[in-house]
Amino acid sequence: MSDIATWSIPTGPASDKTRKWPERVHYYRIYQHHYLNDKTKVMPDVTTCMTVLRCYDEFGPDFPVAVEEKSYLKV
Repeated sequence: MSDIATWSIPTGPASDKTRKWPERVHYYRIYQHHYLNDKTKVMPDVTTCMTVLRCYDEFGPDFPVAVEEKSYLKV
Protein backbone atom coordinates (compact mmCIF):
# COMPACT_ATOMS: atom_id res chain seq x y z
CA MET A 1 0.00 0.00 0.00
CA SER A 2 1.25 3.46 -0.88
CA ASP A 3 2.12 5.98 1.82
CA ILE A 4 0.50 8.67 -0.32
CA ALA A 5 -3.29 8.87 -0.18
CA THR A 6 -4.95 9.08 -3.61
CA TRP A 7 -8.46 10.00 -4.64
CA SER A 8 -10.90 7.28 -5.69
CA ILE A 9 -11.09 6.49 -9.38
CA PRO A 10 -14.29 7.99 -10.84
CA THR A 11 -17.07 5.45 -11.36
CA GLY A 12 -20.65 5.49 -12.61
CA PRO A 13 -21.88 8.91 -13.77
CA ALA A 14 -18.61 10.55 -12.65
CA SER A 15 -16.67 8.49 -15.19
CA ASP A 16 -19.13 9.05 -18.05
CA LYS A 17 -17.67 11.69 -20.37
CA THR A 18 -21.02 12.09 -22.16
CA ARG A 19 -22.66 13.52 -19.03
CA LYS A 20 -22.65 17.19 -18.15
CA TRP A 21 -19.75 18.42 -16.06
CA PRO A 22 -21.82 19.52 -12.99
CA GLU A 23 -23.49 16.11 -12.82
CA ARG A 24 -20.16 14.33 -12.91
CA VAL A 25 -18.65 16.56 -10.22
CA HIS A 26 -21.73 16.19 -8.00
CA TYR A 27 -21.72 12.41 -8.27
CA TYR A 28 -17.99 12.17 -7.59
CA ARG A 29 -18.18 14.47 -4.58
CA ILE A 30 -21.39 13.25 -2.96
CA TYR A 31 -21.93 9.61 -3.93
CA GLN A 32 -18.43 8.18 -4.20
CA HIS A 33 -16.61 7.28 -1.00
CA HIS A 34 -13.18 8.72 -0.29
CA TYR A 35 -10.85 7.79 2.57
CA LEU A 36 -7.41 8.82 3.76
CA ASN A 37 -4.89 6.07 4.50
CA ASP A 38 -5.91 6.13 8.19
CA LYS A 39 -9.52 5.32 7.11
CA THR A 40 -10.80 8.85 7.81
CA LYS A 41 -13.72 9.52 5.47
CA VAL A 42 -13.32 12.75 3.50
CA MET A 43 -15.22 14.73 0.86
CA PRO A 44 -13.20 16.48 -1.86
CA ASP A 45 -13.86 20.15 -2.53
CA VAL A 46 -15.28 21.06 -5.94
CA THR A 47 -11.93 22.19 -7.35
CA THR A 48 -10.38 18.86 -6.37
CA CYS A 49 -13.27 16.97 -8.01
CA MET A 50 -12.70 18.88 -11.22
CA THR A 51 -8.97 18.10 -11.13
CA VAL A 52 -9.56 14.39 -10.55
CA LEU A 53 -12.11 14.19 -13.37
CA ARG A 54 -9.84 16.08 -15.78
CA CYS A 55 -6.97 13.70 -15.01
CA TYR A 56 -9.28 10.71 -15.43
CA ASP A 57 -10.52 12.02 -18.78
CA GLU A 58 -7.05 12.78 -20.07
CA PHE A 59 -4.97 9.92 -18.65
CA GLY A 60 -7.44 7.17 -17.71
CA PRO A 61 -8.11 5.21 -14.52
CA ASP A 62 -4.50 4.18 -13.92
CA PHE A 63 -3.38 7.75 -13.22
CA PRO A 64 -3.74 8.36 -9.45
CA VAL A 65 -4.25 11.86 -8.07
CA ALA A 66 -2.70 12.50 -4.67
CA VAL A 67 -4.79 13.89 -1.83
CA GLU A 68 -3.50 17.29 -0.75
CA GLU A 69 -4.02 18.96 2.60
CA LYS A 70 -6.92 21.42 2.57
CA SER A 71 -8.46 19.79 -0.53
CA TYR A 72 -11.22 18.04 1.42
CA LEU A 73 -13.58 18.13 4.37
CA LYS A 74 -13.64 15.41 7.00
CA VAL A 75 -17.06 13.75 7.16
